[in-house]
Amino acid sequence: MPTAGKLAGAVIFAALGYVIAEAYAMNLPPGTAFPAFGAGLALLGLICGWRIVGAQARSGLVGALNGGLQTAVTMVFLGLFFFSTWQMILKSLRKMYDGPFEAVVGIFEMMVEYGSYAMTPRVLGLMVVGGFVCGWLTGMIGRRYP
Repeated sequence: MPTAGKLAGAVIFAALGYVIAEAYAMNLPPGTAFPAFGAGLALLGLICGWRIVGAQARSGLVGALNGGLQTAVTMVFLGLFFFSTWQMILKSLRKMYDGPFEAVVGIFEMMVEYGSYAMTPRVLGLMVVGGFVCGWLTGMIGRRYP
């Protein structure tokens, strides 16, 4: 059932996803293929904001803060997973893997590699502080406009 809290969570976390993706892009090595990662993370923020924090919008301050942090971390994790999967598909089309098991393991190896670029104060700060602030805003809107 659509509510104001779910809509607010979707819109706010879509914006946060785009901002995190742009901050993350600055940490990648030059020449890394970066096709529409900002739009993709914004779409994941839209979905996660609706499903995770939007559902907890009326659960009080602690629930909103918890939901905001959970949404931000889930959004970034799924973004890394989908980006790594896309990179694995591109590599497999160039015959860089010997078999399907090696390709699946390659996804998680790339997740660790690309995840290490997210371990900077700017990206982590955006995830934590942005998750708390966006969760708080979603909670306020969810309680104000049920």
